[in-house]
Amino acid sequence: RRPLPETAEDIGIWQTIFGVTIVFAVWTNVGIVCFTEDILTYTTIVKTGPSYYLYAMGLFIGVQWVIFVLMGVSSLSINELPTAVQIQLERQKFVCSKLIDRVQDEEEDDFKNDVTQSDHRDSMRTFESMCFAAEPSGL
Repeated sequence: RRPLPETAEDIGIWQTIFGVTIVFAVWTNVGIVCFTEDILTYTTIVKTGPSYYLYAMGLFIGVQWVIFVLMGVSSLSINELPTAVQIQLERQKFVCSKLIDRVQDEEEDDFKNDVTQSDHRDSMRTFESMCFAAEPSGL
């Protein structure tokens, strides 16, 4: 038998696994650059001695935290939902509030009396099925 499809709020434990993998990737890549490359030998520091290792460790810690801060800022600046999806969800919520909850408009419309009761019932059934069927989980 095929499994039934279910909605998920997010990617679950994989989010944590990817986050830990990213932290280890930053540590290893910055460590490789700071401790094995010859970028520090172009400065006045000689490659031997305690001052070189102290300078390399300081560079390692500084660069990794700069990268972590950039990652945090970029993750905060990205929306979870695309703008088009947010607009559609707000539009759906508005339509459902008007047809199901019967929220009145702020201004009285002139054509309000022109709509017959049967038209209202038909449109209400249509949008009722849309509102209850397409309601996202976890938002």
